[in-house]
Amino acid sequence: MEIQIIAFKNNISEIVLNGLNIQKKYYIDSDEKFIRNFVDNFKFSDGKGLVIGLGEYSGRDKEKLRIETICTNKFRNGVIALDSEGFKISNNIKVGSNSKLAKGIGNSYCNLMSYLFSLKLLSKNIKNEVGFAFIHIPKSFKVEVAIEEIMGLLSNLMTGSKC
Repeated sequence: MEIQIIAFKNNISEIVLNGLNIQKKYYIDSDEKFIRNFVDNFKFSDGKGLVIGLGEYSGRDKEKLRIETICTNKFRNGVIALDSEGFKISNNIKVGSNSKLAKGIGNSYCNLMSYLFSLKLLSKNIKNEVGFAFIHIPKSFKVEVAIEEIMGLLSNLMTGSKC
């Protein structure tokens, strides 16, 4: 299974991605136009695979990585698309000791990227071969712990689960 990981530049998600032992890494700007263009031009793996988004989280809940389970069609004060309200994401990732499932992706760039990727997977009819997941990393989380946790989550995916 091919794993591709995308992180937002200039925050903890970029630092964590730098430390991950993954071949296909992408760094993106927190900019609506850039994200739309990036997703439009993104090439999915030819076989089974997983695309994972990483973003920074600064809310109240800071003790674990947040594996987001839902993204919506909301972006800032508007709606991204009218044809679907949202998608279930991260279906194949099992929580580890330093992560948990969450439903609070918000309505900013992390949600925009997640929604656009989910919409693209649906429109390309490859949802069963390629999955999408999103992990929020708390702003004050220890980078080494985040790297170890994500590598453990990926290892579990590679040995047991399918996308």
